[in-house]
Amino acid sequence: MKPRSRAGLFVRPRGDAFVLLDADDNVLYDLDPVAAAVWSLCDGTRTAEEIVTQVARALDVDAAKPLVGDVAEAILRFDEAGLLAQ
Repeated sequence: MKPRSRAGLFVRPRGDAFVLLDADDNVLYDLDPVAAAVWSLCDGTRTAEEIVTQVARALDVDAAKPLVGDVAEAILRFDEAGLLAQ
């Protein structure tokens, strides 16, 4: 699976985190730095494993099991919220 964000979504910084605006449904989602990094990589060109590697590099952390779980959870939450293209 190569997650891809759907159209009509905009990310804006808010303090140390980010907010994702769903303009179609007028809903805001708060994103922590990991979720924001995952979101920026959901362009349909990378697998979840490739996203883990990129997030680890971007945040200068080890691509260990906790990060893998965080990335998987973020992708799952994006999907459950209808934020990914089908």
